[in-house]
Amino acid sequence: PYGEGVNDSSVRKYLARKGLVHVFWSVDTNDWATPDPDELAADTIEQLRKITRGVVLFHDTKKQTAAAIDRIL
Repeated sequence: PYGEGVNDSSVRKYLARKGLVHVFWSVDTNDWATPDPDELAADTIEQLRKITRGVVLFHDTKKQTAAAIDRIL
């Protein structure tokens, strides 16, 4: 939650022992704080254009995310 563990060496060591890789997002949509689907889509697309690719963080409980996802993808 909240990106916890990304810089925690004990978490990374545990995952490595299990043969797992910690994947962190590079685009935070802030969909929990952006109620307008049009704004959410525009902001997310702008972030993606700057870095050209990445891992995008979405929350599946947000209606605005569901409304914006087709435009973003």
